[in-house]
Amino acid sequence: MTWARFDDRYDDHPKLKRAWHTDRAATGLHAMAITHCARHETDGLIDDLWLNERLPNKQERTRVLQVLIDTGLFEREPDGTIRVHDYLDYNPSRASLEEKRQKDRNRKRRPDNNGPTATPATPKPPRPAPASGTTTPETDPAIVAAHATLLDAGLDIPISQVARLADQHPNANLLERVSACADWARGQTIKNPVAALKTFLSGPAPQHRDTSQNVVRLPGATRDRDFSRFADNPSTGGAA
Repeated sequence: MTWARFDDRYDDHPKLKRAWHTDRAATGLHAMAITHCARHETDGLIDDLWLNERLPNKQERTRVLQVLIDTGLFEREPDGTIRVHDYLDYNPSRASLEEKRQKDRNRKRRPDNNGPTATPATPKPPRPAPASGTTTPETDPAIVAAHATLLDAGLDIPISQVARLADQHPNANLLERVSACADWARGQTIKNPVAALKTFLSGPAPQHRDTSQNVVRLPGATRDRDFSRFADNPSTGGAA
């Protein structure tokens, strides 16, 4: 897990005050953009797909982005990409985070002076860069949309895990199953979100559920599928 850094005078910054008084949605988008960049280690670059998900209405999106650019909270790169202004002044770069992770791995492989010699781990080969035109989880619109739907429902599943489960169940309608899983999960504390999503992807498409019993009715099935084992509070649930 990575952490986004905010100055404790963030809310008192003149730029943020101007954005707040011009369009309050701009300040919310700015804060969410910082956490998005920290989570995906983008060095402050903002993905167009993420912007479209947060502000689906084009007119509103254009207005809010212009407020953030005019106030200097966002910058537009020559290629049209949006970047959070001064992001790397407050947050570590992707390269520095990777360097720190490598140092941690090397430290854990060193012999412990107070114990037996650790067996050096075989380093994994570097992950090859995707070829031009290759889709990654972060650029696949369906995966990105599914991941955003899950996060909105409180299911914090890494986007790489969502992509892996989608690959394992190619015949499932990903967005339909993810929406059903998200609807079921809202309002609950899910103790194993990955297992819950896998169950939704592997069975017949859910039609409706009984919120009082926390079961999902599957078409053609002889009985309802019980999902209560995935929730800490099985008596409650989100909207069907």
